[in-house]
Parts: sequence; structure tokens; C-alpha cells
Amino acid sequence: MLRVCVAYLGGCSIFSRSRIRLEPYDMSLNFGRLRNEQCGINDIIWSWKNKSENTRDDFDRFYFLWSQFNAWGLIVTLAKYDSKMIDLLSKNRNIQQIYSQKIQDENRRYLRNDLNECTSSFPLPSYADLVRIDHRYPWKQNQGNAEYWGRISRAQASGKSVKMSPRLHPTDWESVLHCMYAVRCNLFHGSKVASEGERNFINCFSNVLDMMMNERGGLFDLG
Repeated sequence: MLRVCVAYLGGCSIFSRSRIRLEPYDMSLNFGRLRNEQCGINDIIWSWKNKSENTRDDFDRFYFLWSQFNAWGLIVTLAKYDSKMIDLLSKNRNIQQIYSQKIQDENRRYLRNDLNECTSSFPLPSYADLVRIDHRYPWKQNQGNAEYWGRISRAQASGKSVKMSPRLHPTDWESVLHCMYAVRCNLFHGSKVASEGERNFINCFSNVLDMMMNERGGLFDLG
């Protein structure tokens, strides 16, 4: 989880927008905490937003956008672990409503199509766990075939841990966020090839993050 200070790179605040009215049953997270913080999170968030807008590399863009999202998630949840933060944010009804409205917009049909094309890659196992099961087996070359899933099933049956994302349902925020977190973990833990196919895969989730954070009516309008 991002916990270091980053130099302030921006000018005006990205948070000076109209606020979204919260549903009364969704007050478990404190979205207003962001506006009152003194620890430097606003500066961190702005710095990564600025970086994401000025890079031409799609892998870098995902990293920068996730760092922005992670810093925002930290301050609104104060969760000790990233996995807990993701669980809280995925189940929040206000965030679910924002995602549903945005992804169903007619202008988002290309993003919906991109997400639909990604569904066959999920559920996505933790690549680090697969390497721990057998570092000699060609997991990448056999990804998705019967032998691949058979090895995973046998490992789980023998008591070995394999973290697994849910299936991807493009219009469901909880599913999308957990799948995106699995992509983040595999990328950050050294299991993504810097190839054209992976670039397109990563870019799809970068567009989801950008849509949710950096457009009017998004996450920064909560609280």
C-alpha cells in the first residue's frame, strides 16, 4: 500500500466539484475524510493523476492510476491491508451506483466491449502462487487449458493455497474491482509479460480506473 509522500505536481485541486449525495445505508466509509486530511494524501493523489496523464506507456499508466486509486482508498477506508480496502470499496452501494451509471452509458460501449473480451481470462489465479506450486511447469504457455486447471485443482486438494479472482462481469462493480485487483497483484508481483496482448489487457482496466476517478460524477465527488 502506498504510504510515502510524493511531491505536489498540480495547481488547482481536483476535488473542487459538486458533491454526490450519499445513500444513508452507505456511511460505513468516510468519503469526507479526504477533504479534511493533513497527512498529504491529496498531494499524493494529485501527483499520480498528473503522471498518468503525461505518460505514453500503457503499463506505466496503469501503475500510476492504481497508485492514485490506492491512495484514495487508503484515506476513505483506513484499512490495514489492501485486500480489506478492496473488499470495502467493492461492496459500497454509492460506488456501485456510480460505476453502474457510467458503464451503462451509451458512450461506454467500447469499454464494455473491451471488458467483455477480457472475461475469458477470469477467474485469474495468483501467478506467484502458481510458481510456488511448481516453478518448473510452463504456466504461461499452458494458461487456461485442461492440464493447467487440473494442476491447480490438485494443488488445492492437497492443501496448497492458490488465490483466485472471481469471474469478470463487466457491469458489476464488485466483480470488476476484484478482478482488477488480481490484475494489479499479478503485474506488481512480476507475472505480466510486457507484450502487446498484455498491454491491451492492462489498458482496459486503466480506462475503468480513469473513468471512475478522473471524470465528473466519479469517486472524488463522494463526500
